[in-house]
Amino acid sequence: MSSHILVVDDELSIRTSLSSVLEDEGYTVATAKDGEESLELIRANPPAVVMLDIWMPKLDASAPW
Repeated sequence: MSSHILVVDDELSIRTSLSSVLEDEGYTVATAKDGEESLELIRANPPAVVMLDIWMPKLDASAPW
């Protein structure tokens, strides 16, 4: 089972806080500042879980897929 988590948020403080807590719990964490960057990371190394901010610049969860 993979323990890789991707945290996606446009606010640096949220990305930093979440990734710190998750890493302290033993997870491998990647972070992205927007939807476009998150898609690149997902393609390169698919995570087991994505923690996703809903409203972000460029590309967010409201975009038509």
